[in-house]
Amino acid sequence: MDPSEPESPKIIPLIRRRFLALWLAAVWPYALLGICMISISFVVHAHVTPGPTGSPMEMWHSMSALAKVAIILGFIIQIFLPRDLAAGGVAIIVWSDRHGENLNLMSFLSRFGRVALPLVPLSIGLGMLIFLSGLFILPGIFLAVWSAFVMPALATAGDHAGMAMRKSFRFSLQQIGPLLGLYFGMVIAQIPALLALFIPLALTSGRSAWWAGMFLGWGLFAVLMGLIFMTQSVILATLYLDAVRSSEAFQAQQLSQ
Repeated sequence: MDPSEPESPKIIPLIRRRFLALWLAAVWPYALLGICMISISFVVHAHVTPGPTGSPMEMWHSMSALAKVAIILGFIIQIFLPRDLAAGGVAIIVWSDRHGENLNLMSFLSRFGRVALPLVPLSIGLGMLIFLSGLFILPGIFLAVWSAFVMPALATAGDHAGMAMRKSFRFSLQQIGPLLGLYFGMVIAQIPALLALFIPLALTSGRSAWWAGMFLGWGLFAVLMGLIFMTQSVILATLYLDAVRSSEAFQAQQLSQ
């Protein structure tokens, strides 16, 4: 990146200018998650016989160790993978807009396809670390902040996973205050999305029209989470690209002295 390039555009004008592309890049992982969960619900309803069932704790204790690990892993994946897929896709759009590139659907898919291969295992691995360390609260917060720029680095610079993590650690320490504020703000922002999911499910639970609650709840959830993580991902990508620009400008200044 040329250190002499102009300052990055403001976040709100950027979102207004590229809203549809940014939102689609952020919403599709949550739409896919909703489709998977609705499909699982239909399969469960088709195979579970009516009648009293045991409590969730009894069902949990009756499972094998492998089944428990699979459930925990699935829980971690559905939390972190959609978020990171959204962050990667949005970062590509922000980077292209910043550099004045005309990014069409095919060029976006081509770039995203190259990023997705390392992104998926990296997201799952980091998600497991953040989830396990989050049991102790402070380590989880530290890891979440430390890894904030991993996906933007991976998506915009084409770095391998190790380099992306090193860059994230380096630049996140310089932005720890804004990142903490951003993450706490996003946690609060997700409350309406969770309510939009669980209220329709609760209202239709045990009724013949249970499927309506599934479609409505997961549909609203995907739309709202797409908006939430579109905003977060734009902010993260902008902060990261600004940090890279400042670092390169400083290095160029040092070399010129």
